[in-house]
Parts: sequence; C-alpha cells; structure tokens
Amino acid sequence: MKKIKYIALLFVMAVTFTNCNSFLEDELRDYQEFRGASYGILPIASDIVNGFYDVNNPTTTFVGFTVDVAESGGAQISSGEMLVNFNGGSNVSVNTIASFPYTGTFPMSDMASLVGMDINSIVVGDKFTFTTSLTDTEGNTTTSGANFQVSASVGCLSELTGIAYTHVTTGSAGNTSGSGTFAGVAVNEMKVDDFSFGQRLAAFGCCPGASGVSFFDTCGKLEFNPNNNNDGNSAYAWSSLTVAGDTMTIVWSETYTSGTSVLTTTDGSDWPDVFL
Repeated sequence: MKKIKYIALLFVMAVTFTNCNSFLEDELRDYQEFRGASYGILPIASDIVNGFYDVNNPTTTFVGFTVDVAESGGAQISSGEMLVNFNGGSNVSVNTIASFPYTGTFPMSDMASLVGMDINSIVVGDKFTFTTSLTDTEGNTTTSGANFQVSASVGCLSELTGIAYTHVTTGSAGNTSGSGTFAGVAVNEMKVDDFSFGQRLAAFGCCPGASGVSFFDTCGKLEFNPNNNNDGNSAYAWSSLTVAGDTMTIVWSETYTSGTSVLTTTDGSDWPDVFL
C-alpha cells in the first residue's frame, strides 16, 4: 500500500511541478512525505532594524532585516524572492534574492508604491507583512507562511522615552513623593520606576509597585500592555490622565493602593500631548 501511495504521490507531484513547481506549506508536507520528513528549506529572520514604520515621516521611514535559510534532508537553496502585502492583501514581489544570507532595507514609500497605496493615505494601525518564496535546486518553490513573517506596523515614535520627572501623590496610603523616568523597553513600549508612585512602599514598608508593568504609546494614546500588567498579583489601571504644560496628572489604582499623582518634568519642558 505504501508503494502504491508513493507512486500516486509521485504522479501528483509531477503534475504539480509541471505547473511552475510552486507549492505552499501544506503541499510541502506532502512532498516531504515523498522525499523524507526532514526535507525542507526554512527562512530565518534576524537583525531587525526599526520594526515599524513612522507615520510622521512617511518618505524617510524604513525597516530592515536579514534573511538566511536552514536546509535539511538534502534540500539546497537556489534562489529566493522577497514578498510583501498590505493589511493581509495579496503578496507582491519586492525583489529577487540571489544568495543567502540576504540583508535588505525596505522604505515605506517603496513598499506603498509596490502594493498600490498612496503613501499619504496610510494611517496608524496599517501593516506591511514580508514573506519569502524560496526555490530549491530541484526547481521546487515554497512560499513561506506562519513559519516566516516580518510585520511592520505603522505607528509613531514615543515622545515620552527618557523624560525624567518628580511626583507628588495623594493616595490611600497617605502623601508620597519621589522621582522617576519613562524608560523604553521596546519600540513604543515603556515603563516607569514605580507605577504606584510610592504608595505600595508607604502601605507595606517594602515592595515598590509595578516596576515590571509596561504600557504602549501609540501616537500619544497610552494603554497598559495586557500581557504585562500584573505585578505582585495586582493589575494596574489609569482612570484619567491630563497634561498641562510641564504637569501631568494621573488618577490610578491597583489592587492594594490608589491615588492621584502629579508628575512634573525635571527640566521644566512641556509634556507631549498624550491621552488615554
């Protein structure tokens, strides 16, 4: 039965290969059954630069990364092609890859032109997704799917990163004061030294609050990272945030404490226009 199965599979593959020798990941698994489970060429992305497109600088913003391949089961790479789509639409060709590893830079203006978009119509939340099409020395072409995707969302650089402040807080544990800095932990993701602004320390005599909690800044809109919003079994929330010149006022709460914190920039500069 296995011999008959392989003969039938070979016939199917011969028909498929006649049609440009192109197949997707599901069909690759069928071909692996014929050639051996280890047969394949997988793309690997590394050294990603920027990771997103800045909507405020559409003509100069770019992303970059390196693509290499892992060959197994006797498969050998012959050539490749970089593909891109916009918001999950059809893939279009970016360029041909003659050898690996390959390092490229991809300006948003060029990618917009390739997918037929007016660069001025692209808005925050749009996304370009890069994939590959790889051809082995036997002429078989595989288009990558979930195993290789580099996504570049359209956003803004946060203006909060690096801002130092002092704070005065009125809260459930009394009045506290201190200082801190908005520190970046990833692109447009950041944290402060203590999201309880001294209240947790005042209430329990230890344990500064939420030093590991982070939040996103999407072109001025702030929201806690849902995957990183728990510190000491306490979820943090901001119910209001207002800025006026060098003063930012935050009304916040967590499981054990709550308060109103007034943050003033250390250098007297105005806060960026941020909101919830």
